[in-house]
Amino acid sequence: MMLKHLYVFFSIWLIFSINTVVAQSNAGDVAIIIDSINSLENEPLKRVTFVSKIDHLYIENYSPQLYTYVKREFDDSDKITDLDLKYDLFHLMEAVYYAFSDYEKAAPIAYDLLKIAQQTKSPKHLYFAYSSIAADESGLGNNYKQIGCNRQNGC
Repeated sequence: MMLKHLYVFFSIWLIFSINTVVAQSNAGDVAIIIDSINSLENEPLKRVTFVSKIDHLYIENYSPQLYTYVKREFDDSDKITDLDLKYDLFHLMEAVYYAFSDYEKAAPIAYDLLKIAQQTKSPKHLYFAYSSIAADESGLGNNYKQIGCNRQNGC
């Protein structure tokens, strides 16, 4: 019986230890990400490409630190002609607002994301665009009937 209690105790301790290490390493990674973005200051295409590839896990956990960098690239997104790159950037900006629980800003971006996804014709892009719309509208307290989604209009 004592052995069972020790096993449970050490299992729980190990789980918390791993979570602490992961959180600390992610914080260090965020500092590296920010330094990398800053080092690409004079190379806008490389910078926006780098920013658009930031993992959403970092956005969920470190959106206050990364918001400025993502927002700057998002504000200049009208210059981007590569639809895949534009999609990634819009998806990232939507994720930032979602992480902030600012669904009023996230929802319009999700609808723009859908427009871009329809142009790319990528099933993966369409899936994530629809998922983003559903999550943001749910965050706003809407359901599919309230936002007028049905098979006829493509929602």
